[in-house]
Amino acid sequence: MFTARAQMVNAEFELNDANALAVAQICRRLDGMPLALELAAACARHMTVQEIADGLDQRFELLTRGNRGALPRHQSLRALMDWSYDLLSQQERALFQVLGVFAGGFTVEAAATLSIGDSSNSDTAKLIARLVDKSLVTVQSIGETPRYRMLDTIRHYALERLTRDGNSDEAYARHAAYFLEMGERAERGLRGAAQGEWAARLDAEHDNWMAALARFQQNGDTLSLARLASALARYWLLHGNRNEGRQWLNCAVQEEANLPDELAARTFAAAGLLALGQGDYAHAEGLLQHALTRSERARDFSHTAIVLARLGIAFRHGGRLNEAHAQFWRVLDMEARLEPAQQQSHDFIAAKAVALSTLGELELGENDFLNAAKHLEASVPLFQQVGDEWNLATVTQDMGDAALARGDARGAFEYARQALAVYEKLNSPVGVGMAHITMGFVELERGELLRARQAFQRALAILDRGNERKGLSQALEGIAHVMFGQHDPASALTLLAASQAILDDIHSTRLTAHAQRFEELARAARAALSPPQVQVAWTRGSKFTMEEAVAFVLGKLR
Repeated sequence: MFTARAQMVNAEFELNDANALAVAQICRRLDGMPLALELAAACARHMTVQEIADGLDQRFELLTRGNRGALPRHQSLRALMDWSYDLLSQQERALFQVLGVFAGGFTVEAAATLSIGDSSNSDTAKLIARLVDKSLVTVQSIGETPRYRMLDTIRHYALERLTRDGNSDEAYARHAAYFLEMGERAERGLRGAAQGEWAARLDAEHDNWMAALARFQQNGDTLSLARLASALARYWLLHGNRNEGRQWLNCAVQEEANLPDELAARTFAAAGLLALGQGDYAHAEGLLQHALTRSERARDFSHTAIVLARLGIAFRHGGRLNEAHAQFWRVLDMEARLEPAQQQSHDFIAAKAVALSTLGELELGENDFLNAAKHLEASVPLFQQVGDEWNLATVTQDMGDAALARGDARGAFEYARQALAVYEKLNSPVGVGMAHITMGFVELERGELLRARQAFQRALAILDRGNERKGLSQALEGIAHVMFGQHDPASALTLLAASQAILDDIHSTRLTAHAQRFEELARAARAALSPPQVQVAWTRGSKFTMEEAVAFVLGKLR
C-alpha cells in the first residue's frame, strides 16, 4: 500500500534494493495501518523514503524515551499525524484546523468563508489541493462544484488542534453563520425554477446545517434557530425528513416569547406547513392560527395571505369545506386592499395561486368541473410566475383527476405521467407517491389490475417512508379496489376499513367524489360477504396499525 500510494504522488518512485529496507522500516513502525501508511506515503512527493523513515524515527524516539516497549497503535498514528502536521506551512495549518468544523464534507466556497483572515476561493482551493496531496483531505465528489471531506480520525485531530490554539469558537460561529445564510438563500431558491438544484445542495450539506441548528440551540440563539429552521421548512416538506423538520421547528416555536412578530409568524407558519404535510391537521390549524395572529400584528399582509391559504388547506382536509372556501376567498379578496407592490410580492402571488388551485381541487371533488377547471387553469400562470414547479405538477395531477372523473382515462394518464416526471426531477418522494396513486386509479378505469396494483404498491412504499398518512389512506383504498377485482372482497373490505381508520385518526374526510367511490366499493364488498364476514373484515382493518396494514398488503400481493 505504501508503494502504490507513493507512486500516485511521485510517478518516479519505485521499490528497489536501495530503498526496500527503509520502506520496510516505515511499514513496521506504522504497524501496517492503512491511514498511517497513506499519510506517510504522501510525503514521497517532496522527501526520499529514507528521509521519511528518519523523520518517523525521531518522532517515535521522543514518545518512547524511557520506555522500551512498543508504542500502542493509536500512539503510532498520533505520532505520524503530529509529524505530518509539523510539515505543514502556517497557512496550511490554519486551514487544516478549521476544516475540522465541517460535518459531512465541504466546498471550496464554504472553506474560504471559515478561513481565518481574508482568503479568496482560488487561494483556498490551492491550499486544499496541497492538503489532498498530503492525504489530510480526501475528494468526496468531482463535478461542477467539487466536495471534500476529512476522515473522522483526521477531523478529530484537526478539531483538537483548533481548540488548543483557541480558535474553535470563532470557527464554529462562522460555520453556523454560513449555513444560516445558505439556508435563507435556499428558501428563496426552493420557490423558483432552480428548486431542484437547491434541494440537491441541501441534501449534500445536510450534516452541516444540522450542526448549525444544534449550535444555535446549544448557544441559546433562538433567533438564528428560528430563522434557519423556518428557511428549511419547504425542503423538509418536499425533499427531506418531515419528522426531523417538525422536531426543530417545535424547538423554535417553544421560544415564541423571544421572537419578534414577523419571525414568529413565519416560524409558526413553517411548523404548520409540515404538520399539514404529515396529515396532522388539528395541530396544523393551531399552529397556523398562532401564525395568523403574529402576522397580522406585524402587518405583514403578504405573509398573512400565505397563512390564510394554509389554513384553508387544513380546513379542507379536516372536512370543514365551507370554512376552507371562506379562507381561500379571503386571500383572493385581499388583492383589492393591497398596494401594487404588495400585490406583486412573491408571497402574495404564491398565496393567490395556492388559493385558486385548492379551490379548484375542492370543486373537482364536488363534481363542479366547470369552476374546477377555471380555478385550476387560473393558478397555472401564477405558479409559473413564481417558478413553483412542484405546485405546477400538483395542478397537472389535479387536471388528471378531472379527466378521470370525465371518463377520459387516456388524458388522465398523460397528466399523471407529466406530473410524475416533474416530481422525479425535483426529487420529491411525496409527489412521486401521489402521482402513482393517480396512475393506479387510471389503470383501474382501464381494467388493468396488474398495472394498478404495481402503481399502488409503489405509492404505498414511498408514502410509508415519508409518513404521508392522507396519501397512505388513498393507496390502501386503491389496493382494496385491486383485491375486489381479484375476487377477494374480504381483503378489500379490510383495507377499506384501514383506509378509513387513518382518516379518522387524522380528523380528515374525503371529498364528495372520492367518498362516492369509496362507498360504492364498500357496498359491493359487503354484498359479497355474509354479515359475520363483514363484521370480521371491517373490525380487523379498523384495528390495524400502519405497519400491520402494510404487512397485510405485502402478504396478499406477494
